[in-house]
Amino acid sequence: VINPSSGLIDLTATPAGNYTVTYTLPETGGCSSPATFDITINENPVVEAIGDTVCAGEVAFLTASGADTYSWSPSAGLDVSTGSSVQVVLTSGQTYTVTGTDSSTGCMSTAQAVVHVDVAPN
Repeated sequence: VINPSSGLIDLTATPAGNYTVTYTLPETGGCSSPATFDITINENPVVEAIGDTVCAGEVAFLTASGADTYSWSPSAGLDVSTGSSVQVVLTSGQTYTVTGTDSSTGCMSTAQAVVHVDVAPN
């Protein structure tokens, strides 16, 4: 999708695919010269995340799928902050964001996993 006023390409609004873009400068002084280039817009990975429900102090397991590499945040309390499967021990609920990256294209996407912590009965 190209903005006709500015000539900027909006990559977020353009479907994935291979495109050939030709740009011709407006004629000034009788000369114009087109420039053509190819651009490939890759699909973002579809990242899915699964949370867990545990009692306070128990290990919660978080998993992600749909990409090649993963980074979790916030990292506080996690056993590791990278990988498709991580563990955490909490005393209250927390939402984690995982960023998945397709290693062949560098494209990224995020998903959220929620850890619910059940309160122990008195």
